[in-house]
Amino acid sequence: MGEGAALSRLIRPSGPVTVGAGAAMAVAVRINLIARERSMDRPDPARLKACVAPDYYTIAPAGGEATLAAHAAQEILLLTVGVETFLRFGVTDEGCPLAALRGRVLVDPLITGLVEQLADPTSADDAGLNESILRTLVLTLVRTARTRSLEAARGGLTARQLGALRDHVEAGLHRPLRTAELAKVAGLSPFHFARAFKASMGAPPGEWIRLRRLTVAQTLLEKTQQSITDVAAAVGYESPSRFARAFRATTGLSPSRFRRAQA
Repeated sequence: MGEGAALSRLIRPSGPVTVGAGAAMAVAVRINLIARERSMDRPDPARLKACVAPDYYTIAPAGGEATLAAHAAQEILLLTVGVETFLRFGVTDEGCPLAALRGRVLVDPLITGLVEQLADPTSADDAGLNESILRTLVLTLVRTARTRSLEAARGGLTARQLGALRDHVEAGLHRPLRTAELAKVAGLSPFHFARAFKASMGAPPGEWIRLRRLTVAQTLLEKTQQSITDVAAAVGYESPSRFARAFRATTGLSPSRFRRAQA
């Protein structure tokens, strides 16, 4: 692919994939094969964090790591990019130019598509094309990171507040979680909390909680023998039918078919 960048592919790994960045930054892209087969629609950009369905990517900084959640059918494209690559394309930010994207799970069809183009074997011998794609990808990531930094500067949640909220949500997934309740945990008014949460997480509280419920449901379906009714109740759905509709809308699969795919 050229000096300062390398790409590898994992096809249908059996569980979550932890990516270590080593001495370079890593862009880990998860391709959801089932969702692509079953839907002609593009993923909803609002489906953020540890979502179980759309294609998404995450950044691991040099010396750090990132984990991509498992799915019934997935493919991982791992692109490592050295500091010299950023310098070659005129990116001279101090520290990590993608620092604002660390630990975030982001849905972006453009970035996914660019990494897929780099992974396409038909372009493997075209150094000029690969260099052009890599340049576009790097500059797009940097622009995204700078935009996220500006959004965070407008007022987000502290690490302490986010940690308390995550703990509170994890303990309460089996029941309704209202914005006013979460705002109290963060020590903010509901209005300021909703604005700060979206600035920090990229999605409203309700959307983030919905995706967390479905992510936990995925784990329960895969790792336990609980009935689908019990799984639905454990993640806050009052009826199996509502749970099944929400699960299918996000993953492209019914809960029962998802479970069979893991067997």
